[in-house]
Amino acid sequence: MNARLLFMLLVPFSVLYAGVIWVRNKAYDYSLFSAEEVIVPVVSVGNLSVGGTGKTPVVDWLIKTFQQSGKRVAVVSRGYGGSYTDAVGVVGDERGLQMEAHDSGDEPCLLAMRNPEAIILVARKRILGVRRAIREYGADIVILDDGFQHRSVARNLDLVLLDANRPFGSGWVLPAGNLRELPGSLSRADMILLTRS
Repeated sequence: MNARLLFMLLVPFSVLYAGVIWVRNKAYDYSLFSAEEVIVPVVSVGNLSVGGTGKTPVVDWLIKTFQQSGKRVAVVSRGYGGSYTDAVGVVGDERGLQMEAHDSGDEPCLLAMRNPEAIILVARKRILGVRRAIREYGADIVILDDGFQHRSVARNLDLVLLDANRPFGSGWVLPAGNLRELPGSLSRADMILLTRS
């Protein structure tokens, strides 16, 4: 099957996917779905597309910046690529690295190794990781790694990364393209950072 035919077959699914995402976002916009607020600031670092836009180096930089200001920093990640399935996993804390990359995913493990004083957690339901970071570790600030599409946690800052070479990817949402949301979703962002520029 050639690439053009495959693309044409996938376009209807992309239209359906875009519609579902639009309805979901409107449900949050009109408070039909609610985002849980917590007692500490939450910073989300995310993007519009599947694939690397440089989120991990930005999260690493934010951890170090907040720590230099005397903050106890926690990062909550989904743990993509890892095999961990329990509610919340501790990748790293003041005791050191607690989880291997094959369990946590590569990025959380790398962040834990580079930032031994930070709390790095993986949680499929982000809010459970955020609650644990605050309750058990006394986090002063929480960073949601890859959090733009995960709206169940209220955030104080939505930082969205765009690859300067292809800011809107192929222009199509999944599965025909590589976008998770249409570019109009950037209206939710508080700040946009162009990477690879």
